[in-house]
Amino acid sequence: MSVLLATSLKVTAILLIALAALGLVRRQSASTRHWMLATAIAGALLVPLLASIVPSWRVPSVRVAGPQAESRVELSLAAVPPSAAGLPSRPRRDRPGAAPETSVAAVLITAWIAGTALALGMLALGLARLAAIAASARPVGTGRCTEIAREVASGYGLRRPVRLLWGDHPAMPVTWGLARPTVILPDAARTWSDDRLRVVLCHELAHVRRGDWGTQLAAELLRAIYWFNPIAWMACRRLRQESEHACDDAVLNAGVAGTAYASHLVDLARAYSAGRRGWSPALPVARPSGLERRVRAMLNAHLNRHPVTPGTRLATAAVFLALAGSIAGAALFAQGPFATVAGSLSDSMRGALPGATLVITNIGNKAKNEVRSDGNGRYEFVGLPPGEYVLEASLPGFSAHRTRLALNGQQVDRDIVMDVGTLQETITVTDDATSPRLVTVEELEAIEQRRARRASSRCPATGPFTGSPGGVPVGGNIRAPWKLRDVRPIYPVALKEAKVGGVVELAARIGTDGSVVEVRGTDASAHPELVSAAIDAVREWRFDETLLNCVPIEVSMTVTVSFKPRQ
Repeated sequence: MSVLLATSLKVTAILLIALAALGLVRRQSASTRHWMLATAIAGALLVPLLASIVPSWRVPSVRVAGPQAESRVELSLAAVPPSAAGLPSRPRRDRPGAAPETSVAAVLITAWIAGTALALGMLALGLARLAAIAASARPVGTGRCTEIAREVASGYGLRRPVRLLWGDHPAMPVTWGLARPTVILPDAARTWSDDRLRVVLCHELAHVRRGDWGTQLAAELLRAIYWFNPIAWMACRRLRQESEHACDDAVLNAGVAGTAYASHLVDLARAYSAGRRGWSPALPVARPSGLERRVRAMLNAHLNRHPVTPGTRLATAAVFLALAGSIAGAALFAQGPFATVAGSLSDSMRGALPGATLVITNIGNKAKNEVRSDGNGRYEFVGLPPGEYVLEASLPGFSAHRTRLALNGQQVDRDIVMDVGTLQETITVTDDATSPRLVTVEELEAIEQRRARRASSRCPATGPFTGSPGGVPVGGNIRAPWKLRDVRPIYPVALKEAKVGGVVELAARIGTDGSVVEVRGTDASAHPELVSAAIDAVREWRFDETLLNCVPIEVSMTVTVSFKPRQ
């Protein structure tokens, strides 16, 4: 139930922001206002999808310091259980005859589903009614109506074919459809003047060019899902109003005088309002309920009637979709008690590791929370709902740490020891070399000199650790090994002549003195002679010390050797 309530609150927030933004841009054109509201409605429809893919977030804590003491004010959008707030919890006592909480939630969910089904049924009924009217209508065919429609469509740059029908239903002209737009004109339109036909077709084809029917249908779908939310009804009604105003502006921009247009609309509303019964998802040319407002607007010569530009469309869509994504990621409620995961990060010498990245991911809904360890290597995740989680820690120079946690409102203390990362080396061996190259005395002396220079500067004067603001020794000071002696593997003669190649994977361990103390093959499918040749070469490698906080340590290494015979 909390998920449905949270989704409804997020949708309400998006629509309220959009409706408030309309007031800020009231001097802009109706086309711009309609596009803003349309993108907000699209973002509201995408909230359930966005909530499953965007990282979740919570309002951070705020510390308020006083002259004598420090108090901590927790700002959270979710309810905090008494135990989490430091208050004694009381055992739950169900009142006699009281309905369980789960039963109340089940009733509310059932009511939500029933209302949505009823609203969707009404929408489907309206679409079926339109289909029935279209089925009984007749094509307009050739004549002055078709010529005027073709002229108007050409002026709009409208390339999609539009189906024109004569309808027997006593209602005003209406438009619907995306892939196959349809305009139904009443039979009485046969006797209309060319000016009235042009006005009506300008308005209806403006709906087609703008794609208003699809936008309005999306709004009706949103209203059906959140039928209990008055903000959804308000946004849907405002979207229809701005759509009509934008099409009125298109008619006026086409050269129709405002007074003539207003006269035609008033006559149409008077003539066909009696024949309009029931709700319909189609877009009529004149709704009596909003006619007065439209007439005032079309007679106001100072209004902005410019169509929305492509740049404005792109910027508005980006803003409202980003807003929807941000609101969708807000963690408003938790199902059950909150959990906290906290601890410290250190290296193998117990030196604190500040600046490490920690990410905890809810396996069920993929919600992620990310923090960094502080100057003392500490981290903390708060307000985690029950579920299965994966905790990951990473820091350059160290192997990534990953562990699973099952949380259900408890306080979890998890200290993490990070291991130094594994070295990786890749070698390609061709059949050019026939014997190993011997190391000269001069090269050995140069190796020892480089080793001595590195050893003399391996530790700062302050000692192996630096201090954090909290007095905790800070570690993580890694000096990677430097290869002092490199021996290349020798291609086995028999395999070289037979043109046999392959890739050998090795796992090795470098000792504290820089020698390779262990090396073995890890791929059983590799040719044994290739593995042996690679191992023999790697055993001869020499490094200087790998230092962690100025202390020599062992380090793991993976070696990939590719033997490539000449083709």
